[in-house]
Amino acid sequence: MSIDSLLHNRLFEKDILAKTWPLLHEDETRHLALRVLSTGTHHGGATVRMEVARHSNLIAKLIDDLADGEVVVI
Repeated sequence: MSIDSLLHNRLFEKDILAKTWPLLHEDETRHLALRVLSTGTHHGGATVRMEVARHSNLIAKLIDDLADGEVVVI
């Protein structure tokens, strides 16, 4: 097991996703929050992906609301 995977598991044990959702609503932190979600779903297991999927409506609304704004890259 690599050090990165151990760190990843520790972060999700500390419920980093719950701390990430409010950051999506702030212009200054939105990009970072989207990167956290992207990295978490890319490297995370089924539990992380299921948790992000539960908030898919929030993510879709965010992208819809920002359609005319800056480019949102996930």
